[in-house]
Amino acid sequence: MSLPDRVRAWLNEETAIWTKEGLIGEAQRERILARYPANETGSNRMTFVLRALGVLTLFAAILLVIGHNWEDLSRVGRMAVVVTGLIALQSIGLSYLIRGRTQGATLGLLGSCLMYGAAIALTGQIFHLDAHAPDALLAWCLGVLPFALLLDATLLHLLVIGLAASWYSWELGMRGHWSGAHELTALAFLLLLAPSAWAGYRTSRPALVGLVAFGWLLAGVATIASGSRGFNPVFLVAPLALAGLHHPGDPRSRGWRVAGVMTMTVLTLLLGDTQHPVWRAEQHYLYFWQDTPLLTLLGLAAIALGIWKARDRHGRHGAWLAAATAGTFTLLQVGRGNPGVASLCIALGNVLTLGLVLAQIRLGLAEGRLRPYVYGCVVFFIWLAVRYMDIEKELGMLGMAAVFAVIGLGLFALARLWRSLAEEPVHETMTDFRTPAAEALFARVMPRASALLIAACALQVAVIGYMVWNHLQPLWHGERIVVRAELIDPRDLLKGEYVTLSYDFNRLDKGEDLALRRELEGGKAKDATDRLPEDTVVFVPMVKRSNGEWGGGKPTLTRPASGIYLQGLTSGGWRNQLRFGIEAYYVEEGTGKEWEKLRNSGLLKVTVAVLPNGQAGLVGIEADKEPFVELKGWRVLRGWKAQKLWTDSVVQDAQRMNKQTERSAGADAAPDLTKERIVILEQAAGLPLKVESNGNITRILAVRPPGDRRYDRESVVIAIPRNQQKIYGENGRRIADEGIEPEDAEQDDRR
Repeated sequence: MSLPDRVRAWLNEETAIWTKEGLIGEAQRERILARYPANETGSNRMTFVLRALGVLTLFAAILLVIGHNWEDLSRVGRMAVVVTGLIALQSIGLSYLIRGRTQGATLGLLGSCLMYGAAIALTGQIFHLDAHAPDALLAWCLGVLPFALLLDATLLHLLVIGLAASWYSWELGMRGHWSGAHELTALAFLLLLAPSAWAGYRTSRPALVGLVAFGWLLAGVATIASGSRGFNPVFLVAPLALAGLHHPGDPRSRGWRVAGVMTMTVLTLLLGDTQHPVWRAEQHYLYFWQDTPLLTLLGLAAIALGIWKARDRHGRHGAWLAAATAGTFTLLQVGRGNPGVASLCIALGNVLTLGLVLAQIRLGLAEGRLRPYVYGCVVFFIWLAVRYMDIEKELGMLGMAAVFAVIGLGLFALARLWRSLAEEPVHETMTDFRTPAAEALFARVMPRASALLIAACALQVAVIGYMVWNHLQPLWHGERIVVRAELIDPRDLLKGEYVTLSYDFNRLDKGEDLALRRELEGGKAKDATDRLPEDTVVFVPMVKRSNGEWGGGKPTLTRPASGIYLQGLTSGGWRNQLRFGIEAYYVEEGTGKEWEKLRNSGLLKVTVAVLPNGQAGLVGIEADKEPFVELKGWRVLRGWKAQKLWTDSVVQDAQRMNKQTERSAGADAAPDLTKERIVILEQAAGLPLKVESNGNITRILAVRPPGDRRYDRESVVIAIPRNQQKIYGENGRRIADEGIEPEDAEQDDRR
C-alpha cells in the first residue's frame, strides 16, 4: 500500500526513532518502509495542475496577441490566424500522443479544444453572425467530448461538464416561458453528462461523479427557474435514492446524497408550511405529471432502482424517503382543491422532514462520519425555526431567550451523543464499475485511439471550415439590399465591440403572431396570449420602398414563390421576435458608441446579402448622409391628452384615437387622419418641440432644461403629415405604431 508523501515522510522519521530506541531493528525498518512505498501520484497531480494552469495562461496570452493585431488583418488574414492556431495546437497535442506522453497529449489537446471554442466565436465575429447563441456552446461541448472519452482525462471531462452546464442554463434562459422543449433540453443535458458519469465510475473518480450529481440537480433547478410548469419534485429527490446504490463508505455516493438531501429538505419544508402556496390548487407547478412526464418517469425509475438494489439499510431508507416525498406531491396533485388532502400533505411534509433528520443522524453514527450527523441536526433546527418562528410575539423576548437556551443545550447534548454512540468509521472502498459489454467496446476502441483523435481534430477544423463556407455563400452569391437598423433595449446596446441590430421585420405584432398561429394550426388558434413555438421557421417577404430601402412585408409560414425574402426562426422570451442571423455587427475597437448613436437615431443603414433560399448575411453598415430639415405642416393639438398610455405612440386611425386620447372643451379640432397622424409624447408637456425630417425618418426633439426629470406622465399630442417615415422621439427611441388588435389581424395587410 503506497502512502502520500507527507505520511511517508512521517513514517520514515518515526521508524528511525524506533530503531534508535531499540524497538525494531534496521532490517525490520527497511521491510516496513518497503511495505509502504511513497505515493508519487499526489506530487504528479500537483505538477499536472500547475502545467494545466500554464496552458490556460499561455492560451490567454495568445488570444491577447491575436486581439491586439486583429484590426490590422483582413478577413482572409483573420481566418488564416484562427485556423492556423487551431491546427498548431492540435499538432502539439498529437505529437505528444504519438510519443506516448499522455500528460503532454492531454495538455496539448486541452489547448486545442480551447482554441476550437475561440475559433467558433472568432468566426462568428469575422462574419458578423448572430445566430442562436447557445448553439455555439453546444457545438463546442460536442467537439470536446471525443477528446475527453478517448484520453479519459478528468480535466477534459470537467471542461465538457462546464460547457454542457453553460449551454443548458443559457438555452433555458433564452427560451423564456415554460414549454415542452424545456424537458427535452434537460434530457439532452443529462445525455451530455452521461459519458463523464461512466468515466467517473469506471475508474473510481468521486469528484467527477459528484459534479455529475450536481449536474442532475442543475437540470432540475434550472428547469424550475425557466417556468413554474417545469417544477418536478420526483426528479429532484431521485439523487437521494441513487446514493443508496453504492456500497457503505463509497465516496462516489456523497455527491448524490448531498444533492438529494438538499432538495428533499427544501421540498419537505415547503410541503409542511401552511403559508406557502405550494399546496394551493391553483398553482401550475403541481401539474408535473402532465407537464414533465419524461422527467417524472426518469425520477421514478431512479427511485425504484434505489429501493430494489440499495446496498445497505441506510440506502434503502434514503430511497424510501425519496419515494414518500414524490408520493406526497402526487397526492397533493391528485387531490388539489381538497382541504383534507392539503392538511394531510402538510402533516406528511413535517413527518418527512423529521424522517430525513433521523436518517442522516443514524447514517452518521453508523458510518462514523460526522458530516451526515451534523447535517441531520442542522435540518432539525431549521425545521424548528421555520415552524415556530411565528410564536415570537406570544413568547416575548424572555420566552424566545428560553427557546434559544434550549436549542443551545440541545446542540451540546447532540455533540456528547456523537462521542458516546458513534461507531468506528467505515473504511472507504471503491470498486471500478466495468461492465463486460462496455469493456469489450473500450478494448476495441482504444487501440485506434490515436487515429480517432486525429479524426476528431480534423472534424473540428471541418466544422470551422463549414461555418466559413456557409456564411460566405450570401456574400458571394446573394442579392444586396439596404435596410434600416432600429433601436433595441438600451440595457443591451454593446457587448464587447459589436453593435446589436434590430429591424422592423424582427418583431411580430399581436395580429401577425395570431395569423401565423392560425396558419400553423389550420385556423384554430384563438388565444391572443399564446405564442408561436420556439424555432418555428418563418418567411418574411421584402418590399422595396420609394427611397430605395427595403422593409419587411407580411410574415408567413409558406416559402414565397418569387421575390426576395428572408428565412428566420422564432425566438423565446416574453417578446415575439424573429432572428435571421444578421442582428450583430462587429466594429473597430472604440467606435461602437458612435455607431450606436446613429442606430438609436434611425440613421444607420445596413447592407444585407440575401440568397434565393432566404439565407442572409451582413455586408456592411453605413451612416445615412441625408441632411435633416425642419418639417413643415406639423402642429400641437391644444386641449388633447393621452388616456392610460405608458409610452410614446403613433395613432393612425380614428378608432384608436378615440380609445387612446381625450380632449377637453374648446380643444383644437380633430386632425384629418387621411392626411395626418397623431403622435402622443409622454412626459413632454410644456417643453418646446422641434420636428425634423430627412425624407427617410422623422424625429421629434423636445428641448429639456438641464437636470429635468419628469415622472408625472404628462403628455402632449401633436399632428404631423401622414407618410411612411418612421418616427423617433427625443431620446432616439423609435415611437411605434399602436399594436393591431387580434380580431383585426385578418383584415390588416400592412406592416
